[in-house]
Amino acid sequence: MLSLSYRLIHLFIYFMSIQKHILVKLAVASFLLFAIALSPNQSVFADTVNLISNPRFDADIVNATVPKDWAFATFGNNFASSTYPALGPDASTTALQFTINSYTDGFSDWYSAPIAVSPLSQYKFSDQYNSDASGVIEAEFTIEGTTALTFSDIGYTTPTNGDWANKSVTFTAPPKATSVVLFHLLNTTGSLSVAKPELVKVSDAPVLDPTNLIINPELIPDFAHPTI
Repeated sequence: MLSLSYRLIHLFIYFMSIQKHILVKLAVASFLLFAIALSPNQSVFADTVNLISNPRFDADIVNATVPKDWAFATFGNNFASSTYPALGPDASTTALQFTINSYTDGFSDWYSAPIAVSPLSQYKFSDQYNSDASGVIEAEFTIEGTTALTFSDIGYTTPTNGDWANKSVTFTAPPKATSVVLFHLLNTTGSLSVAKPELVKVSDAPVLDPTNLIINPELIPDFAHPTI
């Protein structure tokens, strides 16, 4: 089915072609362009600017032994060690690396500083990685009006057999989300190196039709239960 915006554009072209008087043309153009701007379900695509503040893993000015705006953490019953700086996919690229030597439960990861996001907007996260174990890309969202954090597994990675691989995943920020922290983690024994992380905004939140009585017509996932 053709979208309302598509139909209005064709109406605009048609009326402009049949009108002779310049003032009539201007009036028609103003009305139809205004209607297109207000048409429902229109998604505005944003600039593809990397929202991660330190994707090159430059050293912190105060403490040069760690990368600015990144931190390493390990949770649960496992023994892990981190390496910074680590070798990246090429001589000019710095990576973050860690190894889980023994594992019972929990996970380990390098994680980003909080990144501002807009509710219901769509984003794409990508990085390059080298690992001998399966991993998880996880997003931790801060929700306006609550101190609780919302976690979502947004992607999974497989072992690369000593090579560097690219991974990208797309996700939608939950309702009332204000920021996200991104993790590329391991929850098993093994090593993981990550490089060149990027987060870009793919599209703004959809403009919902106020006359539609169906709740959640855009089928936004339930972040408390991501499979529905």
